Amino acid sequence: MLAVLVVASACEKSSEKKAPVKLSPQGEVSALLIAFETSGASLERNGEVLDNQKAATWLRSKASKRAAMVHGAEDFIEHVADHSSQTKTPYTVVLKDGTRVGANAWFRARLAELRPPP
Repeated sequence: MLAVLVVASACEKSSEKKAPVKLSPQGEVSALLIAFETSGASLERNGEVLDNQKAATWLRSKASKRAAMVHGAEDFIEHVADHSSQTKTPYTVVLKDGTRVGANAWFRARLAELRPPP
């Protein structure tokens, strides 16, 4: 995970847009969590809104509890970041400007940005 943090930090400091680097499946999950944590967005789950820091911490905890189901980014999105496992209610990402986006769509868009083109 440290390598992902270093790569993310280096990319943030660079003014040039660099081509994405191929990450391991767990590296992609870590990068998605970092992307959310640094986005300034909030996560609405079961009627509660968590700020970006609390939501990222909560998502990490949920991913840890579901480690047997999470083998990569798609599994993370489907089994952790998409909906409540108890109520089945979809999560919503609330952007800084108040725009509401389904969590599944938000995380899939970030994943597409992380992956190098085929």
